[in-house]
Amino acid sequence: MASTMTETATGAPDPTQVLATSNEAQYDKHLVLPNGHVSGFYKRGTAKGLPLIVVIHGGGCNSKYMDRPGYSYVEDAATLGRGCSIMLVNRPGYGGTKGTDSLNPIEASIPHLVALIKWIWDEETKRIEAPGVVLFGHSIGGATTYTIAAEPELPFPLLGIAVSGFAIHHSIPIKAFWVEGEGQTRNKMASEKLRNVAYGPPDTYDPEAKRAAAQGGEPPVQAELIEISHAWPERFHTVAGRIRVPLWHGLAEFENLWKVGPEAFEEMRPSYRLASRVELVELPEGGHAYSFHKRGKEMHAMQFAFALSCVPATGL
Repeated sequence: MASTMTETATGAPDPTQVLATSNEAQYDKHLVLPNGHVSGFYKRGTAKGLPLIVVIHGGGCNSKYMDRPGYSYVEDAATLGRGCSIMLVNRPGYGGTKGTDSLNPIEASIPHLVALIKWIWDEETKRIEAPGVVLFGHSIGGATTYTIAAEPELPFPLLGIAVSGFAIHHSIPIKAFWVEGEGQTRNKMASEKLRNVAYGPPDTYDPEAKRAAAQGGEPPVQAELIEISHAWPERFHTVAGRIRVPLWHGLAEFENLWKVGPEAFEEMRPSYRLASRVELVELPEGGHAYSFHKRGKEMHAMQFAFALSCVPATGL
């Protein structure tokens, strides 16, 4: 099916209309906001009464990064998620979508992502009898997930968030990954540099894992690297302090991009003033791209178990 989508008077996306097709056999719907800023791939689960999972990718990759065979959230939704429904999104500037032209693209992406999630929620909730949405986010996608969860109101019931691959402070200067230019400049040099620091010691991952991850990669948006470097460390405490839903946050033992460990958790924990539950977890024997490490499936298992635990007692 297909329809057009309008803009409201304020310029925010109107989520009542969206382009929706099922042009890829492994998904039930391919969704695109007509403004072109975000898209998503939706797979309806076999079970009812479980949360709708929405997965938000990080910088330098697209939604397909989250669905590589053997490392896939879509595959794991059917098993570890007990048959829950799942949508992988493409943030602005990735997966063929249009960038926002904002110097703060993480913040600018929020109304577009919220509109897409609202559309799939309104379209599917009665069919799958989902009690609500749980967001999974990685790296910049995790910061995006925090920012969505910090919104005072959302047009869908948010049950919880499960994130990985980011903290407060960088362990290496992100400026090392910049190139000349700003805004929607695509930073091809950063792709290789990021791959070189995204993994733990060689014995923590299989060689084919890097190749699998690269199939979902693309050059990161320059403005994102600047925003996550300059604005995020100061923004973290404010954003985290507004989150009310249960929160699961995993940090890899061999994370090379962010400062991690007990000290990082100690600094993070006081920020969650309103969250109803907080789980801060060290992920052993892996690096930034933890899903592609030998123990990556364990993280997926923890995230799906957390998502299921967010369902109200009467829902399971």
